[in-house]
Amino acid sequence: MLLGGLIVMGLYVVPILGFVVYKLIGMIGLGIVVYTLILAVRERQNTHVVAAPAPAAASDAAASPISPPPASPAPVSPVFSADLPRAGFWIRMGALFIDIVLVGVALSAVRGADEVTLPVLAAYGAMMWKLKGTTIGGILCRLRVVRVDAREIDWSTAIVRALSCFLSLACAGLGFLWIVFDNSRQSWHDKIAGTVVVRVPRAR
Repeated sequence: MLLGGLIVMGLYVVPILGFVVYKLIGMIGLGIVVYTLILAVRERQNTHVVAAPAPAAASDAAASPISPPPASPAPVSPVFSADLPRAGFWIRMGALFIDIVLVGVALSAVRGADEVTLPVLAAYGAMMWKLKGTTIGGILCRLRVVRVDAREIDWSTAIVRALSCFLSLACAGLGFLWIVFDNSRQSWHDKIAGTVVVRVPRAR
């Protein structure tokens, strides 16, 4: 560790090479943070145990009075499966462009908004993915973010996906271009968060 610090310090004082090292260390640090979040989310998912309700004893059922018929169940929201058609690169970039324009317009009245556009965009995405499963751009393009394990998107998944977008962008946007080459049409942040983007069928 000490030797690595000395090597980095020596490289950092070189005029041009130092700038490159500074950027690389920043990306590596971001990757470490994202990977740590992934491990924390996976550990929590693995330790999460859903307790099954204990079956009622026959004697208790016989002794209990006749209960009234259960009320009709409340309508549930449609479930979007990862088996739906996967969204391609251009439609996803179109939805992202709409979101960038919307966030930019919202921040246009704020002084120094250029410095906070990306963090605000990430926070906006995480909030919309958790609450709606998609963003405004995704709604207009009929896209939805779903988990590959068919579970509901929680805050941990949404935040990890939002932070992982920085990693996809930092490497010259290669994490987004990965959608073109990946058989599952997953970007880097999709693979990290365990999500896919699907095309929502039109309502009939």
